[in-house]
Amino acid sequence: MSNAGDRQRDGLSVIAISLVLCAFLGTARYILGHVGVRLFFVVSGFLIPRLLPDACAASEFQPVSFQVE
Repeated sequence: MSNAGDRQRDGLSVIAISLVLCAFLGTARYILGHVGVRLFFVVSGFLIPRLLPDACAASEFQPVSFQVE
């Protein structure tokens, strides 16, 4: 079951995506699209660092190393 923080981030993501779609469809002012994109990046900035430690701790995680020859 998701906690309240997850539901709040999901709600902010929906608002951000809606603002971007309204701007693309021409039903809102152009500036709302920029606000939506920035809001989405802020929400992602909180979500991704929280998920990375769990992904690294998973047994199927294989680190990638690039070697230059």
